[in-house]
Amino acid sequence: MPFMTIFNSIILLFYASMVQANAIKHSNTDLDWFAATPEQVESAPCKKDAITLEKVNRAITLQINKAPRVDREIEGLWLEQQNSTMLDHLYDLLVPKAFDKKKIDDSDVRRAVNGGCRDIFCVLDTVFGYPQGRYIFYLKYKYGFNASHVAFNNSVVPTEEGLQAMIDGVSLYPDYIFPLILDQNKQMTKFKRGYYLKANGNNTYANALITFYDLWSDQGRYKKEYLVFHEVAHYLGEKYPNLENQWRDFYQCGQDENAVECYPSLYAEKNSFEDLAESIAAYRFNAKKFKKNFITSRANCCI
Repeated sequence: MPFMTIFNSIILLFYASMVQANAIKHSNTDLDWFAATPEQVESAPCKKDAITLEKVNRAITLQINKAPRVDREIEGLWLEQQNSTMLDHLYDLLVPKAFDKKKIDDSDVRRAVNGGCRDIFCVLDTVFGYPQGRYIFYLKYKYGFNASHVAFNNSVVPTEEGLQAMIDGVSLYPDYIFPLILDQNKQMTKFKRGYYLKANGNNTYANALITFYDLWSDQGRYKKEYLVFHEVAHYLGEKYPNLENQWRDFYQCGQDENAVECYPSLYAEKNSFEDLAESIAAYRFNAKKFKKNFITSRANCCI
């Protein structure tokens, strides 16, 4: 059965929840904390080859060289004969969101201005550093996610390995999903070390805004990819709000104290929003087990 056939049946309204590492009360001690292990992410069916700098540079060069080529001013930078669409993406990376404009340190952009950058590659390397700027641009134009520390407050340039995990985590979804037509500038940032949203703490990996914290940075490559996939599942839920009540009711079916294996993971027991994200992950990384155990068991729970 195609991925989206089941995926479309388990989407609901986005909720700004966070992925935590602390324990919660649960009914089934045989479940793992998350719906998939790093080993399952590494060996996931139809997993694309890991992103490389060579692939990123080749893809960006191909896009930049396309017509139409125009001159444009962005934040004091004068860009000459660059692809118009790619300049739109650069604009999103360099211009702070409205609510963050007064808080953003634009010194990296000023350095590019003072350095006389006239092309996209120069701006990326000066503002974000090499090779991180190339990965950030690829993530933006290819998938619609913005990892710029200039666009969002309290953010830093992620490491190369962190950006690779972001890209590979998003690429675990089918190609035709991203970028979303109505939202091609979605936040996906790494917070400054020691920074968290007020509702979170140092035991939190990430938040569905989508922001990643220090604990995420401390994980291995495939655990990072899983957490990216999980947070993107929350984000996609925002785009399918009509099924919110259906999934919430479905979640409640597993709350019976006698219910067995009604959730794909321990974390899914937390609330219906985490249940949704974990169910999407369970289907992506272990579809046969998910369809056999959890869908069947949940149906029995709901009788």
